[in-house]
Amino acid sequence: MREWLFLAAVFMMVTGDFPRFPFGIQEKHLPFLILSWPKLYVFLLAFAFVLLILTQGIRFQETADTKLLKQSFLMLLFGFSGSCLFSQDKRMSLEALGSFCAILLFLYLFALSLQSETNIERMEFCLLFAAVFLAVRVILWRIHEGLDVGTYHLKNNSWIGKLQITWVLNFFSPIFLATALKHPEFKKRLYFGMAWMVVGLGILVLYSRAGWFSFLVTTLLVPWMNHLKWEKWGLVIGSLLILLFVITAQSRFGIQYVVMNSAEFQAQGGVQTRWGIWKDTIKMFLDHPLTGIGLGTYDKIAYTDYHNFHDRTHGEGRNGFYLNGWHAHNVSLHLLAETGLFGFFAWGCLWYTLFRSLRAKWKDPMYFLARPEISACSCFLFSFLILSMTENLMAIRVYESMRMNLTIGFLLVYNFLKVRPHLTVLPLPEGNAVSQTET
Repeated sequence: MREWLFLAAVFMMVTGDFPRFPFGIQEKHLPFLILSWPKLYVFLLAFAFVLLILTQGIRFQETADTKLLKQSFLMLLFGFSGSCLFSQDKRMSLEALGSFCAILLFLYLFALSLQSETNIERMEFCLLFAAVFLAVRVILWRIHEGLDVGTYHLKNNSWIGKLQITWVLNFFSPIFLATALKHPEFKKRLYFGMAWMVVGLGILVLYSRAGWFSFLVTTLLVPWMNHLKWEKWGLVIGSLLILLFVITAQSRFGIQYVVMNSAEFQAQGGVQTRWGIWKDTIKMFLDHPLTGIGLGTYDKIAYTDYHNFHDRTHGEGRNGFYLNGWHAHNVSLHLLAETGLFGFFAWGCLWYTLFRSLRAKWKDPMYFLARPEISACSCFLFSFLILSMTENLMAIRVYESMRMNLTIGFLLVYNFLKVRPHLTVLPLPEGNAVSQTET
């Protein structure tokens, strides 16, 4: 039962919960209201973990991968804690640190639940259905709204912003593509190939420039990293062209909107606003270079100490995001401003450790058959780095930031732990060794 609760919780965490009025039903039915409760996924996760502890106990078989993740996260916690001691608002920083500790606890329990191969296989299909469910809802909503208009907010209980959904779908794209190209079973290749197409179409109809760029980069990186022959390259490029043709056949607005805005990005109002925000953020860092202004204090200090003029959500002079999720529109700059060099160094160590581990496994003969998983995990990290250059949807008090942090953290743990050796080395009596495919 706990496994199914865990799968249901992850499904709802990814999709943004069940539709409040499904199948066109407008009446308020209690079962539907419960299923659409935005915090239901947290309740299900906690309940599943309590059952896990009560029935199985915490018997965590620490591997080299889980040890590496634990060390990296603890270093991140240590770096963030330093900013709390010298914060401009210690109460806010302690609250943010408490939220971060809760996220780390969930990540530990995620790793605990993903120890067995059976749970990973179940989670693989759970994530497939969750991503397709979310993508189909996005596509239907955009068709109903019309593809000749830009996208800002979507009719979803939790993922209301197009950028939030763009992030989530882009994180799944390389996972599905790698599985579709390299899995030995034809049915799985077919299922995940179709899922990649649906998710890709969902990304494209959202008209996010960073989302399009990330999708294009990971789509080309996956076949390149797996050294695929020209036939598979042609299949990937052909599928991508089909997706673009579908949008063009419905409306040329999408491609013109993304391409023209990308070509003239410096003249865009959003880009100019970001330049101003980034300059203010760098000034915050220079004023507090070692420990930053304090973890979780950006959406206060940016107004009180630096007279933020960039928030025009509610009109001229009205700051709607004061203590309400204002961020640096760049994850690295945001962390640099809030946690200083100490926190940013810990953040950089996390990424360096992950990429170094994946690179070592790529060269290890024991992981030769796991290269599709390595490429998927690497592209997931690249996708995050690309998308985080212009937004920070993980900052404290950003709408559904806890859900985004848990989703990103879970996918990181899932992708990293999914990379397992498919070869075992058996010692011979005379001291030699032989490699044998694992059954």
